Amino acid sequence: MLREAADHIDSRQAELLGNVADRAMAEYGRRRTRDKYVGEPIFREPGWDILLDLYVMTARGKRVSISSACIASNVPHTTALRCIAVLEAQKLIVRTADADDHRRHYIELTGDGQMLIERCV
Repeated sequence: MLREAADHIDSRQAELLGNVADRAMAEYGRRRTRDKYVGEPIFREPGWDILLDLYVMTARGKRVSISSACIASNVPHTTALRCIAVLEAQKLIVRTADADDHRRHYIELTGDGQMLIERCV
């Protein structure tokens, strides 16, 4: 009986995380649509875009490289790298080296970063 209750909690938690990931993806999509209609993006929050994308990709079981995060931020690479450094300093993300290719690094949400997205989205 306890195992069934645990399975129910695990499936409910997975469902909730999926719902948050869907909402995060929808918000990210709305932001890109808005940029398309406005033309030159005047509403930029690259750190938020990185966190949204990172949450969605993590929920899908995918790792996010620094390069991919820069693309998701929708700003110049150098600006995105500064945002990544700030997110890292605020302990919302952590950077890890690729075990197979030490030139590549990945970023992951910390518990605080995940909680921030879940609260806001």
